[in-house]
Amino acid sequence: MNLKTDSDLEKYLSQIINYEGWMISEYSRKRQFFTYENACHIQGCIDNIKQWEKEGVLTDKENAILIASLIQSFDNVANTAGTYYAYLKEYYRKAKRPFKFKLLEAPVLGQIRRLIAKLKKKHTQITVVTGRTYYGAKARMQELGIDVGMPVALYNGGVVVEYGTSNILYASYIPNMGVRFMLNVVDLEKSNIYVYVFSTCSPFTTDSEKRCVKEEVYVWG
Repeated sequence: MNLKTDSDLEKYLSQIINYEGWMISEYSRKRQFFTYENACHIQGCIDNIKQWEKEGVLTDKENAILIASLIQSFDNVANTAGTYYAYLKEYYRKAKRPFKFKLLEAPVLGQIRRLIAKLKKKHTQITVVTGRTYYGAKARMQELGIDVGMPVALYNGGVVVEYGTSNILYASYIPNMGVRFMLNVVDLEKSNIYVYVFSTCSPFTTDSEKRCVKEEVYVWG
């Protein structure tokens, strides 16, 4: 094996294949998270990275980068609707694309932190607007140093909440009858419906230990 460049490594891990393994069994045969062909490529990557680690070819940092890159790469061909709570009934066009291993791009989080630090010195307020759930975005908001009490927009703007206090400033909810209507008109044999429930407990208490955000997801199909 003669891998001199990142491109050589990406090409090698995109082509390597294994026809047996837990990834294939659990996430292709039993559950349709990946096509069989893509699962075989992913299994090949998993086994190869493990073997390199066993042989001492990789440093801890290199091993971590390869694993993170693999996760990002197979997410691009996952048969899901954005989350891994469930897979789609039929293979969607994203899942039918051939798997390609791609190394993570140069980290930008450090650059973002430095930029935020500069903006804060100028007393510029920083917030987050995301399509993620509160707990899906919480770790990143902590990393970015979002101030407690700063309004943050979640669920693509469907909920605006004060970060760290759980006070809801705005929420656009779908009525229960709207959910029932969708369940009646959508063909659940071919599609999935995800309903996210967002609420808070004791939002206005001064005791931070009693403040919390509750999130649940229900799936049909």
